[in-house]
Amino acid sequence: MINYIHKKKIYSLTEAAIEFVPIIFDLAHWSNTYHKPSPEYVRPIKAYMGKDKNLIKEFQNGLRKIHLYKVPLNKVDLIFRELAAL
Repeated sequence: MINYIHKKKIYSLTEAAIEFVPIIFDLAHWSNTYHKPSPEYVRPIKAYMGKDKNLIKEFQNGLRKIHLYKVPLNKVDLIFRELAAL
């Protein structure tokens, strides 16, 4: 009988990665404009692809809660649960 050990690695974003998020949303906006991805992928982040800097800052703060402060996913904004479900 072979016993398999399942190792789990947990990766967390750094502050530098969280600061990169607005650029990712800009790229998503560009892709949505020129390549028309499936609406199911765009829907959860559609509001973040605009120019509402406060909304993006709130998203970044949610990422900080999850990745830097280790707040459970069910204790942060709904957008993170929706993204995790994709």
